[in-house]
Amino acid sequence: MYLSIRTKLFLGFGALLALMAVASLLALSNINTLSDGTADINDDVVPTVDLLGVVKAESLALRKEQFKHVLTEDPTELKDIEGDLDTYPKQLMGYYDQLAKLAAGERLRPVWRNELGGLTYQVGTDRYLKWNAHGNGLSLRREAERLAWAVRFTPVPLVLECDHDDDGEWLITATVPGEMAVTDRWKAEPRTAVTAIAEGLRAMHDAMPVDECPFTWSLMERLASAHAHREAGGSVGLSWEGGYPPERHDEALRRLAYAPPDDLLVVCHGDPCSPNTLIGDDGRWTAHVDLDTLGVADRWADLAVASWSLTWNFDGDWQRVFFDAYGIEPDPERIDYYRLLWEIVP
Repeated sequence: MYLSIRTKLFLGFGALLALMAVASLLALSNINTLSDGTADINDDVVPTVDLLGVVKAESLALRKEQFKHVLTEDPTELKDIEGDLDTYPKQLMGYYDQLAKLAAGERLRPVWRNELGGLTYQVGTDRYLKWNAHGNGLSLRREAERLAWAVRFTPVPLVLECDHDDDGEWLITATVPGEMAVTDRWKAEPRTAVTAIAEGLRAMHDAMPVDECPFTWSLMERLASAHAHREAGGSVGLSWEGGYPPERHDEALRRLAYAPPDDLLVVCHGDPCSPNTLIGDDGRWTAHVDLDTLGVADRWADLAVASWSLTWNFDGDWQRVFFDAYGIEPDPERIDYYRLLWEIVP
Protein backbone atom coordinates (compact mmCIF):
# COMPACT_ATOMS: atom_id res chain seq x y z
CA MET A 1 0.00 0.00 0.00
CA TYR A 2 1.39 3.40 -0.96
CA LEU A 3 1.47 6.14 1.64
CA SER A 4 0.81 9.79 1.10
CA ILE A 5 3.88 12.01 1.21
CA ARG A 6 1.96 14.19 3.64
CA THR A 7 1.80 11.28 6.05
CA LYS A 8 5.48 10.53 5.56
CA LEU A 9 6.48 14.12 6.15
CA PHE A 10 4.61 14.27 9.49
CA LEU A 11 6.01 10.94 10.62
CA GLY A 12 9.59 11.06 9.50
CA PHE A 13 10.86 14.45 8.48
CA GLY A 14 11.81 17.74 10.14
CA ALA A 15 9.06 20.13 11.10
CA LEU A 16 10.02 22.91 8.68
CA LEU A 17 10.17 20.66 5.64
CA ALA A 18 6.93 18.98 6.67
CA LEU A 19 5.11 22.27 6.90
CA MET A 20 6.38 23.31 3.46
CA ALA A 21 5.21 20.13 1.79
CA VAL A 22 1.86 19.98 3.58
CA ALA A 23 1.09 23.57 2.70
CA SER A 24 1.93 22.85 -0.90
CA LEU A 25 -0.22 19.74 -1.04
CA LEU A 26 -3.18 21.53 0.49
CA ALA A 27 -2.89 24.22 -2.14
CA LEU A 28 -2.71 21.63 -4.89
CA SER A 29 -5.92 19.95 -3.68
CA ASN A 30 -7.94 22.80 -5.14
CA ILE A 31 -6.64 22.25 -8.70
CA ASN A 32 -9.14 20.97 -11.27
CA THR A 33 -7.92 18.10 -13.42
CA LEU A 34 -8.61 18.30 -17.16
CA SER A 35 -11.53 16.07 -18.06
CA ASP A 36 -9.62 13.88 -20.51
CA GLY A 37 -6.46 13.74 -18.40
CA THR A 38 -4.18 14.49 -21.34
CA ALA A 39 -1.73 17.17 -22.32
CA ASP A 40 -1.99 19.32 -25.40
CA ILE A 41 0.65 17.77 -27.66
CA ASN A 42 1.98 19.37 -30.84
CA ASP A 43 2.34 17.24 -33.96
CA ASP A 44 6.14 17.57 -33.89
CA VAL A 45 6.42 16.29 -30.33
CA VAL A 46 6.64 12.57 -29.76
CA PRO A 47 4.77 11.01 -26.79
CA THR A 48 7.36 8.82 -25.08
CA VAL A 49 6.12 7.83 -21.63
CA ASP A 50 2.75 7.63 -19.87
CA LEU A 51 3.67 8.00 -16.19
CA LEU A 52 1.09 7.44 -13.44
CA GLY A 53 -1.69 8.50 -15.77
CA VAL A 54 -0.05 11.79 -16.74
CA VAL A 55 0.61 11.85 -20.46
CA LYS A 56 4.15 13.10 -20.92
CA ALA A 57 5.38 14.35 -24.26
CA GLU A 58 8.88 15.08 -25.28
CA SER A 59 10.75 16.34 -28.29
CA LEU A 60 13.46 13.76 -28.89
CA ALA A 61 15.57 16.38 -30.59
CA LEU A 62 15.35 18.61 -27.49
CA ARG A 63 16.24 15.79 -25.12
CA LYS A 64 19.24 14.73 -27.16
CA GLU A 65 20.39 18.34 -27.42
CA GLN A 66 20.22 18.76 -23.64
CA PHE A 67 22.63 15.89 -23.12
CA LYS A 68 24.79 16.29 -26.23
CA HIS A 69 28.48 16.03 -25.49
CA VAL A 70 30.99 18.26 -27.24
CA LEU A 71 34.03 16.04 -27.39
CA THR A 72 36.85 16.88 -29.76
CA GLU A 73 39.40 14.42 -31.05
CA ASP A 74 42.44 16.67 -30.74
CA PRO A 75 43.52 19.04 -27.97
CA THR A 76 42.26 22.54 -28.74
CA GLU A 77 43.64 25.84 -27.56
CA LEU A 78 41.01 27.86 -25.74
CA LYS A 79 41.43 30.77 -28.18
CA ASP A 80 40.69 28.42 -31.09
CA ILE A 81 37.01 28.14 -30.09
CA GLU A 82 36.52 31.83 -29.43
CA GLY A 83 34.23 32.34 -32.41
CA ASP A 84 32.04 29.29 -31.88
CA LEU A 85 29.11 31.08 -30.26
CA ASP A 86 26.67 28.29 -31.13
CA THR A 87 28.59 25.87 -28.94
CA TYR A 88 29.83 28.14 -26.17
CA PRO A 89 27.68 30.77 -24.42
CA LYS A 90 28.40 34.40 -25.19
CA GLN A 91 29.05 35.28 -21.55
CA LEU A 92 32.05 32.93 -21.59
CA MET A 93 33.84 35.29 -23.94
CA GLY A 94 34.74 37.55 -21.03
CA TYR A 95 36.06 34.68 -18.89
CA TYR A 96 38.85 33.38 -21.10
CA ASP A 97 41.57 35.06 -19.08
CA GLN A 98 40.33 33.47 -15.85
CA LEU A 99 40.09 30.02 -17.41
CA ALA A 100 43.53 30.36 -18.98
CA LYS A 101 44.92 31.38 -15.59
CA LEU A 102 43.39 28.32 -13.96
CA ALA A 103 44.95 26.17 -16.66
CA ALA A 104 48.37 27.52 -15.71
CA GLY A 105 49.53 27.71 -19.30
CA GLU A 106 48.45 24.20 -20.28
CA ARG A 107 46.09 23.44 -23.15
CA LEU A 108 42.37 23.31 -22.50
CA ARG A 109 40.37 20.70 -24.41
CA PRO A 110 36.58 21.24 -24.30
CA VAL A 111 34.88 18.08 -23.07
CA TRP A 112 31.31 18.86 -22.03
CA ARG A 113 28.68 21.54 -21.72
CA ASN A 114 25.60 20.63 -19.68
CA GLU A 115 22.08 21.93 -20.24
CA LEU A 116 22.58 24.72 -17.65
CA GLY A 117 25.75 26.06 -19.25
CA GLY A 118 28.30 24.43 -16.94
CA LEU A 119 31.56 23.73 -18.77
CA THR A 120 34.16 21.00 -18.41
CA TYR A 121 37.67 21.07 -19.88
CA GLN A 122 40.58 18.68 -19.81
CA VAL A 123 43.69 20.53 -18.64
CA GLY A 124 46.84 18.97 -20.01
CA THR A 125 46.73 15.24 -19.38
CA ASP A 126 46.25 15.01 -15.62
CA ARG A 127 43.45 17.41 -14.59
CA TYR A 128 39.89 18.43 -15.37
CA LEU A 129 38.45 21.89 -14.86
CA LYS A 130 34.75 22.52 -14.32
CA TRP A 131 33.46 26.09 -14.44
CA ASN A 132 30.01 27.55 -13.74
CA ALA A 133 28.71 31.08 -13.96
CA HIS A 134 26.93 32.29 -10.82
CA GLY A 135 23.19 31.88 -10.87
CA ASN A 136 22.86 28.82 -13.10
CA GLY A 137 21.60 26.64 -10.24
CA LEU A 138 24.68 24.42 -10.03
CA SER A 139 27.04 24.23 -7.06
CA LEU A 140 30.58 23.01 -7.54
CA ARG A 141 31.24 23.42 -3.83
CA ARG A 142 28.44 20.94 -3.22
CA GLU A 143 30.02 18.50 -5.66
CA ALA A 144 33.47 18.94 -4.13
CA GLU A 145 32.12 17.99 -0.69
CA ARG A 146 30.52 14.84 -2.04
CA LEU A 147 33.58 13.82 -4.03
CA ALA A 148 35.77 14.25 -0.95
CA TRP A 149 33.54 11.82 0.94
CA ALA A 150 32.91 9.29 -1.84
CA VAL A 151 36.54 8.91 -2.95
CA ARG A 152 37.20 6.76 0.13
CA PHE A 153 34.80 4.09 -1.09
CA THR A 154 34.51 4.14 -4.88
CA PRO A 155 36.47 5.44 -7.90
CA VAL A 156 35.63 9.13 -8.37
CA PRO A 157 37.83 12.15 -9.18
CA LEU A 158 40.13 13.48 -6.46
CA VAL A 159 39.47 17.14 -5.66
CA LEU A 160 42.54 19.36 -6.15
CA GLU A 161 40.95 22.82 -5.88
CA CYS A 162 37.53 24.41 -5.49
CA ASP A 163 37.02 28.18 -5.34
CA HIS A 164 35.08 31.11 -6.78
CA ASP A 165 35.35 34.75 -7.82
CA ASP A 166 32.91 37.45 -8.86
CA ASP A 167 32.17 35.75 -12.20
CA GLY A 168 31.75 32.13 -11.29
CA GLU A 169 33.13 29.09 -9.50
CA TRP A 170 35.48 26.32 -10.50
CA LEU A 171 36.44 22.82 -9.51
CA ILE A 172 39.71 21.18 -10.50
CA THR A 173 40.05 17.42 -10.12
CA ALA A 174 42.66 14.82 -10.93
CA THR A 175 42.11 12.75 -14.05
CA VAL A 176 40.58 9.31 -13.53
CA PRO A 177 40.98 6.47 -16.03
CA GLY A 178 38.44 5.95 -18.76
CA GLU A 179 36.25 7.94 -21.12
CA MET A 180 32.57 8.82 -21.07
CA ALA A 181 30.20 6.00 -21.96
CA VAL A 182 28.68 8.13 -24.74
CA THR A 183 31.73 8.65 -26.92
CA ASP A 184 31.45 7.47 -30.51
CA ARG A 185 33.42 4.35 -29.67
CA TRP A 186 30.96 3.15 -27.04
CA LYS A 187 27.89 4.24 -28.97
CA ALA A 188 29.11 1.82 -31.63
CA GLU A 189 29.32 -0.90 -28.93
CA PRO A 190 26.12 -0.29 -26.98
CA ARG A 191 25.91 -3.70 -25.30
CA THR A 192 29.37 -3.26 -23.83
CA ALA A 193 28.60 0.31 -22.74
CA VAL A 194 25.21 -0.48 -21.21
CA THR A 195 26.64 -3.44 -19.32
CA ALA A 196 29.44 -1.27 -17.95
CA ILE A 197 26.99 1.44 -16.89
CA ALA A 198 24.80 -1.06 -15.03
CA GLU A 199 27.68 -2.92 -13.39
CA GLY A 200 29.28 0.36 -12.37
CA LEU A 201 26.10 1.61 -10.76
CA ARG A 202 25.65 -1.67 -8.86
CA ALA A 203 29.24 -1.56 -7.63
CA MET A 204 28.80 2.04 -6.49
CA HIS A 205 25.59 1.21 -4.61
CA ASP A 206 27.25 -1.75 -2.94
CA ALA A 207 30.43 0.11 -1.96
CA MET A 208 29.23 3.30 -0.28
CA PRO A 209 27.97 2.89 3.31
CA VAL A 210 24.51 4.35 3.90
CA ASP A 211 25.05 4.72 7.65
CA GLU A 212 28.17 6.83 7.14
CA CYS A 213 26.88 9.08 4.37
CA PRO A 214 26.20 12.68 5.50
CA PHE A 215 24.25 13.55 2.34
CA THR A 216 20.69 12.79 1.31
CA TRP A 217 18.79 12.84 -1.96
CA SER A 218 15.53 11.92 -0.36
CA LEU A 219 12.14 11.87 -1.98
CA MET A 220 10.72 14.20 0.65
CA GLU A 221 13.45 16.80 0.17
CA ARG A 222 13.08 16.78 -3.61
CA LEU A 223 9.29 17.11 -3.47
CA ALA A 224 9.43 19.86 -0.86
CA SER A 225 11.86 21.76 -3.07
CA ALA A 226 9.59 21.34 -6.09
CA HIS A 227 6.51 22.51 -4.19
CA ALA A 228 8.31 25.53 -2.75
CA HIS A 229 9.63 26.52 -6.16
CA ARG A 230 6.23 26.06 -7.79
CA GLU A 231 4.48 28.13 -5.10
CA ALA A 232 7.03 30.89 -5.61
CA GLY A 233 5.80 31.17 -9.18
CA GLY A 234 8.48 29.19 -10.98
CA SER A 235 8.27 26.14 -13.16
CA VAL A 236 10.14 23.06 -12.06
CA GLY A 237 12.23 20.41 -13.75
CA LEU A 238 13.59 19.77 -17.21
CA SER A 239 10.09 19.10 -18.52
CA TRP A 240 9.31 22.81 -18.41
CA GLU A 241 11.84 23.34 -21.18
CA GLY A 242 9.72 21.09 -23.38
CA GLY A 243 6.84 23.56 -23.26
CA TYR A 244 4.50 21.79 -20.84
CA PRO A 245 1.88 24.13 -19.36
CA PRO A 246 1.98 24.85 -15.60
CA GLU A 247 -1.17 22.84 -14.87
CA ARG A 248 0.58 19.65 -16.02
CA HIS A 249 3.31 20.24 -13.45
CA ASP A 250 0.67 20.76 -10.79
CA GLU A 251 -1.08 17.54 -11.72
CA ALA A 252 2.22 15.66 -11.71
CA LEU A 253 3.12 17.03 -8.27
CA ARG A 254 -0.24 15.91 -6.94
CA ARG A 255 0.29 12.41 -8.32
CA LEU A 256 3.80 12.29 -6.87
CA ALA A 257 2.31 12.79 -3.41
CA TYR A 258 1.63 9.04 -3.36
CA ALA A 259 4.96 7.25 -3.43
CA PRO A 260 5.92 3.59 -3.46
CA PRO A 261 7.59 2.41 -0.26
CA ASP A 262 11.37 2.31 -0.28
CA ASP A 263 12.81 -0.86 -1.74
CA LEU A 264 16.43 -0.47 -0.58
CA LEU A 265 18.22 2.64 0.62
CA VAL A 266 21.64 3.13 -0.94
CA VAL A 267 23.97 6.04 -1.51
CA CYS A 268 22.71 7.11 -4.93
CA HIS A 269 24.78 8.78 -7.61
CA GLY A 270 22.06 11.41 -8.04
CA ASP A 271 22.70 12.00 -11.75
CA PRO A 272 23.20 8.50 -13.15
CA CYS A 273 22.79 9.43 -16.81
CA SER A 274 25.02 7.55 -19.23
CA PRO A 275 27.75 10.22 -19.70
CA ASN A 276 28.58 10.08 -15.99
CA THR A 277 30.00 6.56 -16.17
CA LEU A 278 33.56 6.25 -17.45
CA ILE A 279 34.68 3.15 -19.34
CA GLY A 280 38.20 1.80 -19.82
CA ASP A 281 39.79 0.29 -22.93
CA ASP A 282 38.72 -3.17 -21.76
CA GLY A 283 35.06 -2.17 -21.87
CA ARG A 284 34.56 -2.20 -18.10
CA TRP A 285 33.51 0.74 -15.96
CA THR A 286 36.34 2.66 -14.29
CA ALA A 287 34.81 5.59 -12.37
CA HIS A 288 31.86 7.94 -11.94
CA VAL A 289 31.73 11.72 -12.35
CA ASP A 290 29.27 14.60 -11.72
CA LEU A 291 28.17 13.75 -8.20
CA ASP A 292 26.73 17.07 -7.02
CA THR A 293 23.46 15.41 -5.91
CA LEU A 294 24.97 12.22 -4.42
CA GLY A 295 23.05 11.11 -1.34
CA VAL A 296 21.00 8.46 0.40
CA ALA A 297 17.78 7.48 -1.41
CA ASP A 298 15.94 4.44 -2.67
CA ARG A 299 18.00 2.65 -5.31
CA TRP A 300 15.18 3.05 -7.84
CA ALA A 301 15.78 6.79 -7.87
CA ASP A 302 19.04 5.95 -9.66
CA LEU A 303 17.89 2.85 -11.54
CA ALA A 304 14.88 4.52 -13.15
CA VAL A 305 16.91 7.41 -14.51
CA ALA A 306 20.01 5.43 -15.48
CA SER A 307 17.89 3.05 -17.57
CA TRP A 308 15.87 5.94 -19.06
CA SER A 309 19.04 7.75 -20.08
CA LEU A 310 19.94 4.85 -22.33
CA THR A 311 17.01 5.72 -24.60
CA TRP A 312 18.42 9.10 -25.60
CA ASN A 313 22.09 8.10 -25.65
CA PHE A 314 22.03 4.77 -27.53
CA ASP A 315 20.07 3.43 -30.48
CA GLY A 316 17.89 0.43 -29.75
CA ASP A 317 16.24 -1.01 -26.65
CA TRP A 318 18.78 -1.86 -23.95
CA GLN A 319 16.52 -1.97 -20.90
CA ARG A 320 16.71 -5.73 -20.41
CA VAL A 321 20.51 -5.74 -20.77
CA PHE A 322 20.78 -2.95 -18.20
CA PHE A 323 18.64 -4.58 -15.52
CA ASP A 324 20.21 -8.01 -16.06
CA ALA A 325 23.69 -6.53 -15.70
CA TYR A 326 22.70 -4.68 -12.52
CA GLY A 327 21.14 -7.87 -11.17
CA ILE A 328 17.51 -6.91 -10.60
CA GLU A 329 14.11 -7.35 -12.21
CA PRO A 330 12.51 -4.16 -13.54
CA ASP A 331 9.86 -2.65 -11.24
CA PRO A 332 7.46 -0.78 -13.55
CA GLU A 333 5.70 1.16 -10.80
CA ARG A 334 8.89 2.45 -9.23
CA ILE A 335 10.43 3.13 -12.62
CA ASP A 336 7.43 5.23 -13.68
CA TYR A 337 7.33 7.07 -10.37
CA TYR A 338 11.00 8.03 -10.26
CA ARG A 339 11.11 9.00 -13.93
CA LEU A 340 8.19 11.35 -13.36
CA LEU A 341 9.95 12.74 -10.28
CA TRP A 342 13.11 13.31 -12.34
CA GLU A 343 11.13 15.26 -14.91
CA ILE A 344 9.77 17.52 -12.20
CA VAL A 345 12.80 17.87 -9.95
CA PRO A 346 16.08 16.18 -11.02
